[in-house]
Amino acid sequence: MGVVWGGRSALEFGCIGVNLLRTMSIQRPRIAQIIAQALMQEIENGKFADGYLPGVTALAKKHKVAIRSMMSAVKLLEDANYVTKVKPRHRRAICYAGGKLKKDRTTLLIIAPAKKQLAESQLSRLQDAIDVWKEEVTNGSSIEIYTSTVKSRQEIDEIVATKNIKGILMQEAPKEWSVVLKGIDVPIYRLGGYEIETPWGDSGWAVNGREVSESLLNRLAEFGHSKVLMPLHNETFADDYERAYRNSAIPTEHLNDIQLAAYFPLFPIDNLAVSNAFWAKILASTQPTTVVCFNQPIFFSLYGFCAATGISIPRHLSVFAFSRCSQLEWLSPRIATPAADPFDERIELFRKWIQQGFIEQGFKWLPIEFDFAESVLDLR
Repeated sequence: MGVVWGGRSALEFGCIGVNLLRTMSIQRPRIAQIIAQALMQEIENGKFADGYLPGVTALAKKHKVAIRSMMSAVKLLEDANYVTKVKPRHRRAICYAGGKLKKDRTTLLIIAPAKKQLAESQLSRLQDAIDVWKEEVTNGSSIEIYTSTVKSRQEIDEIVATKNIKGILMQEAPKEWSVVLKGIDVPIYRLGGYEIETPWGDSGWAVNGREVSESLLNRLAEFGHSKVLMPLHNETFADDYERAYRNSAIPTEHLNDIQLAAYFPLFPIDNLAVSNAFWAKILASTQPTTVVCFNQPIFFSLYGFCAATGISIPRHLSVFAFSRCSQLEWLSPRIATPAADPFDERIELFRKWIQQGFIEQGFKWLPIEFDFAESVLDLR
């Protein structure tokens, strides 16, 4: 005997998609099944344009049923993967789009610093990673978040739930992001930065900035350089660079912590007037023999300032550019840079990670060799 509702069999009201509901392992009262099927139809027709199901109380009022019945109906939607509960405020995001349930996630979420803080090579590296993702993941797509502000876990959870996120690619994961993303059930591949603890383990590659900087400083010391200025594009790794400076062959015994910190100023990525004022002040106060530029904006800003003020490279000032790019080939003297960028090896590691189903690779530190070219003067 069917459940009676209002004196009539619930089956008399019709039940669209009854075969789907019959496959669900948890039985629900007929009224919940009917409401759930009606809501499924509304979802499939795109009625909830904002991507969220209204609250249980509002739905119960609209359909004129008890809240408990509506809760059972919504649970059926969750069981059928039509909606998923996300934070904040336990909203339920629609998981149905384009005529099918979004059971197979396909989107890569890229989290990176603001674009003005990234070198051209870093942006190119991210684009190459996106291309690989689209090659390896059926219907693969990407969403990019370029920001200097760390988002909350609630915001990230909501993006993951509503944007069909299958994996996350982190560019230079700062410590704050590692705290926010700790424990998230999404595979993460990081290009540098702090380890992020997830159920998927740790995968990625980068150059160990501290070790590479220490090696570079030792080589500069061999050439007789004793004051090396290293402007930073962000302060995340300042402690690592200062530690490398202390551990290198560059003499630091006469410097206290404040004096040493002066060799790691934060470069202002604002405009030409501000950056020129920065160089005039910092070069006069530190009087370096070499400037190490960690990205292209820092290097080209310094190069332009030197050209405008009559500072000769390397006769007056030696320069090393950490970021290789094609534009450097046009400059004279030939600029000292890493000898090669092992990016081909790196991108294949990322491809392998995708192909193997995001199995933990471990984090790999890739070596760098130096080409001192013509822009670093031998002071011995």
